[in-house]
Amino acid sequence: SEIEEEWFQMDLGVVPYKKIFCKIGAAAVEKLNETLENNQLQLSTAKNSPYYNTFATRINHWIKTLNDITESLDAALLVQQQWMYLESIFLGSELIRKQLPEESTLFLGVHNGWKAVMDRAVKVKNVQDIFTEVGLLKRLNGYNADLEKIQKNLAQFLAGKRKKFPRFYFLSDQDLLEILANARDPKAVQPHINKLFVGIKKMNLVENKYDSKKFDAVGMTSKDKEVVDFNEPYTIDGEVEDWLKDIEESARDALRKSTKLALARLHRNKAKAHDPSVLSGWIKDFPGQMLITTGQIHWTMRCHESLAAEKVRREMRHLKKDWQSYMIYLAKQMTKPMSKTMRKKMSALITIEVHAREVINILKKLAKEGANANSFDWKKQLRFRFEDSKECKWGNVIIEQTNTQFDYQYEYQGNPFRLVITPLTDRCYMTLTTALSLARGGSPMGPAGTGKTETVKDLAKNMAIN
Repeated sequence: SEIEEEWFQMDLGVVPYKKIFCKIGAAAVEKLNETLENNQLQLSTAKNSPYYNTFATRINHWIKTLNDITESLDAALLVQQQWMYLESIFLGSELIRKQLPEESTLFLGVHNGWKAVMDRAVKVKNVQDIFTEVGLLKRLNGYNADLEKIQKNLAQFLAGKRKKFPRFYFLSDQDLLEILANARDPKAVQPHINKLFVGIKKMNLVENKYDSKKFDAVGMTSKDKEVVDFNEPYTIDGEVEDWLKDIEESARDALRKSTKLALARLHRNKAKAHDPSVLSGWIKDFPGQMLITTGQIHWTMRCHESLAAEKVRREMRHLKKDWQSYMIYLAKQMTKPMSKTMRKKMSALITIEVHAREVINILKKLAKEGANANSFDWKKQLRFRFEDSKECKWGNVIIEQTNTQFDYQYEYQGNPFRLVITPLTDRCYMTLTTALSLARGGSPMGPAGTGKTETVKDLAKNMAIN
């Protein structure tokens, strides 16, 4: 009688959801499960009692009733969980509905059915009356089957989007769906840009002068507020994976142009590339990533020319002297007031150029022993060279180390922290680039906290790969 009285008074705690819908509250579920477990234990004990035959009909009735409530409750909670996930997708985005018409129709049927169940729950209130309704369990199982089918088709749809634009693999399903739902609104996509492109904090958008509903992407801004302008404005329109792919290519083209212009500025007079009058404008006018890249191209060219010269020792002495004066200039610049962006740019440049100076010092000593442009001590360095290309008017940067060769990838990095390069770092680079050239993998090993991951990441920065 206690069990009967408890269930006659047990109401289902239905709470508002998004103001216009209802759902089963978490507190109600916890209380229901606890009551079900206790009552089922009591009935199991009563079934083993010597007085079972006297109350067999009532005991068996309540065992069946509680089992029915448990099954229906579990099915309802499963429907509710999947419905809550899919509701914002199919009811909140017209674009998703257009791209998944069959799934949208199927979900609308489930939505209306589940809403009817919840409306009845609000009206009836009593748990026993709600979950022992004839045919309810069958309907709930049908809703679950439909929702699982929708989930499966949705997963295939997202996989297709990721195949078209592989950077979507960096995102969770929820983030990707949010992007797809706002494909025509680049401002709503902005919060996810940094998850797709590590170096880009946001796209620089302006209203299209021919259509006020559209936006033009005119550049990009890094986390440290460095701004890089695109070569020409790009009008954002069409499928989100298509215009993001075009934004990626616009960013690459901007860096290609910047690289060629920065190198041309530095090489107006190669002998005076490190003259303060040249360096001041070069450092100020170009992104930090391109300063490092063109600086490495210049360093590679100067070292190679000196090692290939007839009087190697004399050329190496001149090169060392030139680099020392260059480092003194950079150090003096760091003592002057400057913006945070400029300081980060200078810090990263100095870190790389310090290593360049150390290599020059080593090569100068080895020149006394007959080192030349073909010596392994030079070939083992990560070397950069620029070459003109018929396919791209801005040319290409080639990275070489030992007998391996790679194309510079032109992915925007911003001005991240750069690793101090040691002889061990050089050996790691050599091993990893050799592995890459053979289409193999490389895995640095060693104690925790020694910089294994940072070394791999810094090699990726050198190659402009995120």
